[in-house]
Amino acid sequence: MHHPCRFLFLIVALFALPRGLRAQAGELLNGDFNQPALLGPGQTAPAAGQYKLIITDSSHAEFTTAISGIPGWTYALPGWDGAYVGSWSDHGLCRPTQFSNSDGTTAAFINNWERTLSQVAATPLTADTRITATFDFGTLGNGTEGRAGTFYLIAGTMDAANLDWLASDASILTSLTVANTAWAGLTPNYTQMDGAWSTYTLSYTVTDLDPFIGRPLTIAFRTLNGSAGSTSWDNINVSVLAIPEPGTTTLWGAGLLALGWMRWRRKA
Repeated sequence: MHHPCRFLFLIVALFALPRGLRAQAGELLNGDFNQPALLGPGQTAPAAGQYKLIITDSSHAEFTTAISGIPGWTYALPGWDGAYVGSWSDHGLCRPTQFSNSDGTTAAFINNWERTLSQVAATPLTADTRITATFDFGTLGNGTEGRAGTFYLIAGTMDAANLDWLASDASILTSLTVANTAWAGLTPNYTQMDGAWSTYTLSYTVTDLDPFIGRPLTIAFRTLNGSAGSTSWDNINVSVLAIPEPGTTTLWGAGLLALGWMRWRRKA
């Protein structure tokens, strides 16, 4: 005859395990930038070695050499010198051959100062969770051109009137700046060589007293003011991991210990 407590402890252990250890999946769309680019008439996706900026106005002289957008991501199209306002900007998708892509395929690039790509994650800020984001960063240069970019975790959203900037009620949770060796601006968190990709990680823990609980979680990255040339970004990943409450952890541990003891007793 099976002891009824065995099943009770088994249920406790099974329920406690997912509560503490399960990560939320599917936080971002097109985080690797490998979904087909949005294309207008005559436009094609970037081939190896190409950088294709975003142009949505078919009257633009460079329309057929560009793309029309990046699925899943939000960005501003401010135009340049007053022309084609709201229809183009020097950022988009690339497949550089001067240094291999971090995953061998398409990446995003930004070649304007203070231009931002962003996306609202699937899961809002939730108490007792730890948010972890990873991204690949790479840039070319000639040894004298300083290039830098910053990656952000944000409570709230971007400003609908200017998608390069935060909404007035949004707050930066944490950020990480990467620059090449020639960068002479603000001190970055990390410095890397030109012509290489590196993977970086940042995280933020949401406690049960966090003032931003329930707010949207926005992921954003931008090229800094004064960056002389494009920065490239790839493989943006975000996970949200529940942090077990002390009582849950105790129940889980007690359940596992009880199961082990019953197994030992049966063998004895």
